[in-house]
Amino acid sequence: MLIGNYQDIINQLGNNKFLAMTGSKILHYGYDKNGYVYLTIKLVKNISKAQYLKIQLNYLDLYNMEFTRIKKSQNPEYKKMGIKIYDEEIIPIEIQDVYCDQLQEIFTEVTGMYTRL
Repeated sequence: MLIGNYQDIINQLGNNKFLAMTGSKILHYGYDKNGYVYLTIKLVKNISKAQYLKIQLNYLDLYNMEFTRIKKSQNPEYKKMGIKIYDEEIIPIEIQDVYCDQLQEIFTEVTGMYTRL
């Protein structure tokens, strides 16, 4: 059984105004193994340096927000040999059990980007 709709998440963030004001793009959406909807958004540069935002409906009918950043650093072993190979480290900022009317506020607090005028 599939629970939720990704369009509901977009509407609660501010609909097309959210996408226009933040410059964000929807990467993909779907359902997890338990049937709960999720949405992944590519973010533009912001104060948190987060590159992606995943919003997922949970079993409490609340949302989980995960802002992630991929940090690339040159591998020291290969650097000695003059080879440029980078290690990637995923750095998450997770916020659990968010009410729908808090999505915009938390987004602005983390990224510094406003979702409405």
